[in-house]
Amino acid sequence: MHGRTLGWVVVVVLSALLVPSIAIERSSAWWSWLASFRPGTVEHAEGVLRASPPVDDEIVLIGSSVSVVDVIDEPLGRALGRPVTVAGMMAAPVCATAMLAPELVARRPRTLVYVVAPRDLERCQPRTRNPFDLDIALHAIGPWEIVRDEDWLAAAVSDTSALVRHRGVFQMLGHSGAPGWRFHPRHGGRVSDAALAVGIARRAPRLRAATYDGTGPSARALARLATRLREVGTEVVLVPAPVVPALVEASTGEVGTAWHRDAVADVARVAAALELRHVTPEALGEYSSEDFRDPMHLGPSGQIRYTRALAEALR
Repeated sequence: MHGRTLGWVVVVVLSALLVPSIAIERSSAWWSWLASFRPGTVEHAEGVLRASPPVDDEIVLIGSSVSVVDVIDEPLGRALGRPVTVAGMMAAPVCATAMLAPELVARRPRTLVYVVAPRDLERCQPRTRNPFDLDIALHAIGPWEIVRDEDWLAAAVSDTSALVRHRGVFQMLGHSGAPGWRFHPRHGGRVSDAALAVGIARRAPRLRAATYDGTGPSARALARLATRLREVGTEVVLVPAPVVPALVEASTGEVGTAWHRDAVADVARVAAALELRHVTPEALGEYSSEDFRDPMHLGPSGQIRYTRALAEALR
């Protein structure tokens, strides 16, 4: 008797949690409003792609944190005279971004701009110690196990279970692995010199260890995403992102540039292999240390210059 009562209590509690989340997720307007409190998250990317109807001549901006921080959507849209929708996700590898394929295909934007940071075309596996990445894994493959490599890739670019996506409501409300309520990551202050040095020391070995050969699972995920979008008439444009010059120097030995030569060559190589348009560093300009807020992201002055240059390159 006690076991049966406990079972019913569990059912009632789970229903009380799931049913409202299902109702929220089924309503695009509610989902978008709730997700707007967590810019840069999976939920926000899904929300902005689902909530508003597709518009003519739209540009959708995707990628990892560089797409959220480095590009300012309002002036980009004004400069081009076209609507811009940002669906970037903080800390998201290409395989996680490719998870948005169903929403992107349904939306059919005229142009998809993928802003690519160094190593974005390298890493594919989620870092499961981070609850944000665990949320991505749960969205992509279901609640029972986390798979890797080709299995993860295949799941990431396929349609996902609606029930799995409901977990995002609780992740969005509860965990600290994503930007805070109504705080846009773009508005973060510049880190101290000491923090900048620590960040460079932590990232430089990762950049040196990357292969930049354009053949990994992330490149294959991008290929599948680009193929699906090309079928609905969307142009995919790859855009490299700069990093603070001191990080370039620490990882390549090259002085006086914000462009990691191997990462830039990787973007060009992948674009050529997939027959995609890509923007060159020459078109985007050079950036000094003062233009950055941390090792990987531009500050206000850099964001404005990068956005203007991107607008010119997309004309």
